[in-house]
Amino acid sequence: MANPSLQIGNDNWAIKEDDLLGYSKAGTRFVPEPITMTRASAGTRVNSEGLVETVELLGSELVDNGSFTTDSDWDKTGTWSIESNYATASGNSTSQYIQQDFTITNGKTYLFTYEIIENTLNGSGSALSGSGGFVQIFLSNVIGTHQVYITADDDAAAYALKIGVSATATTGTIKLDNVSVKEYTANNLARVDYDGTASSLLAEPMRTNLIPYSEDFTGWLRSGSITTTPNYTTSPSGQNNATRLQWTNATNFIYQNLSHVGSDFTLSIYLKSNTNVSQNVRLFMDNGAQTQNVVVTTQWQRFEFTNTSTPTQSNRNTGLIKSSSQVGDLDISIWGAQFEEGSYATSYIPTDGSTVTRVQDQYSKTGISNLINSEEGVLFAEMAALANDGTYREISLNDGTTNNVVEIRYNPLDNQFQFVIRNGGAVDVAETITLSNALDFNKIAFSYKSNDYKMYVNGVKVATDTSGTMPSGLDTLSLDWGGYGVNPFYGKVKQLQVFKTALTDDELTILTGTSGVHFFPSYAAMASVLTYTIE
Repeated sequence: MANPSLQIGNDNWAIKEDDLLGYSKAGTRFVPEPITMTRASAGTRVNSEGLVETVELLGSELVDNGSFTTDSDWDKTGTWSIESNYATASGNSTSQYIQQDFTITNGKTYLFTYEIIENTLNGSGSALSGSGGFVQIFLSNVIGTHQVYITADDDAAAYALKIGVSATATTGTIKLDNVSVKEYTANNLARVDYDGTASSLLAEPMRTNLIPYSEDFTGWLRSGSITTTPNYTTSPSGQNNATRLQWTNATNFIYQNLSHVGSDFTLSIYLKSNTNVSQNVRLFMDNGAQTQNVVVTTQWQRFEFTNTSTPTQSNRNTGLIKSSSQVGDLDISIWGAQFEEGSYATSYIPTDGSTVTRVQDQYSKTGISNLINSEEGVLFAEMAALANDGTYREISLNDGTTNNVVEIRYNPLDNQFQFVIRNGGAVDVAETITLSNALDFNKIAFSYKSNDYKMYVNGVKVATDTSGTMPSGLDTLSLDWGGYGVNPFYGKVKQLQVFKTALTDDELTILTGTSGVHFFPSYAAMASVLTYTIE
């Protein structure tokens, strides 16, 4: 997936069009510039089909004959054989492997995919193991398709990949198909998130999913009888890996024992009713001291519940229970559980046996002094905050320091926004406004020129300043204050544009207008832009 681009206007101004018109003054079009993205971990997004997916780059296929169409390319021990387009083995009280060699690199991560068609092996021997040139892992034995991220730790091993049946298996058979290994890259990839109507660049803080099994609910603790059926239906990821939960007694609950002390924590979880009617469920944390009732419909929804108190004990139960208002049995599907420290939910972080941390998103573009005019210009963004969370979050033009900066930023107070000019460390301009809702997308433009500063939001001039001197040496655009990670921007960005000259009031109205891309303040302005003649 390609990284998104910022847009930089070469001339006086330009109108960003979503169609083929692309009108602009003097024929000017935007010059796209790639944004440098840094995040030393994987991250997920919602794609244009509405599915939750990990943003990743996959290399070429390393496995030969992974679909077992012929009896070739694999070395086999014990009872392993290839027939009828799958590999099969029977339990015989010995460790036995199907294995293949290919080139891997120590320290790199690979996506290992496999499908279990049938598994009747007895006891603990029903679990496959994976080893060879990779870190040894134990593989899920559930019928269905599985994906595992594995790290190469011995590129000189006799076999890159070994898939084995344990010696503890004495009876039964296992059938394997569609084995794949591809080099996996997820770090430093931008996430273009889709909300059902449009896409936007996603920038989030570092968060850790404290639930070790976010998609496997068979090992969750429970009070009373609750039936779990793995791989019951298609989850929001598009895979058949959602779990069915069934119970009758309103006092029974399924939960995780988690430590959450002295701060805000947020539980988020995807739920769907398995019947043709909505069902009532109660989310809880802090041993049930904090609860939230939710209505689970026949469509997948991600429910979010924040505990704004400060618990004083560790190891507190967090999970879900049948609501007292639920009539009849409870029958729902569940997927993608997340419990994170913070006052709002962030994008889903998958886990499989341990907690997982997604590192902060950072975006910047340096070395663009030729595209930024330090004497005058416009910084424009169409963006939405993730939350009113009591912090500064900003986008800035700067010289690589916090001393010389053009800033647009969310303030700590709910829905407040600010326009700031810093020159040599001194604040020359500081205008504060209140947005209708900072969580909605707002079109915000800051036109700057010494002693002539104009601020527009959604087609309306909201503030001006006729004093203040512009800083010099601007050469960086960053989603923070001065490129040092201070006051990082957390939010969503649909458009991000920089202009080398200040714009007129009409131009700023058009740029930030909310009545579509053809928003004009007057017939005269429309005629001028579209080269019409009014008679």
